Amino acid sequence: MEYECRTIPLSRAVIGPNGVVDPLCNSCKSSDCDNNIEFHKVSIIGITRKWRVMARGNDMTIVIDCEGFC
Repeated sequence: MEYECRTIPLSRAVIGPNGVVDPLCNSCKSSDCDNNIEFHKVSIIGITRKWRVMARGNDMTIVIDCEGFC
């Protein structure tokens, strides 16, 4: 199922008091998601991490809100 999601560009990643906040998809347990979510290595403030991001062509965004998150 393709869920409605709210995304932001990687360049606007949220930095909280404990560092960079991970995207929702990294901790999502939904097994029926058909959104275009892929693992990519991203570098945020010099730290390389493997994140699940939404890919649309060459544009990668992180999910900050999703109706299918569980």
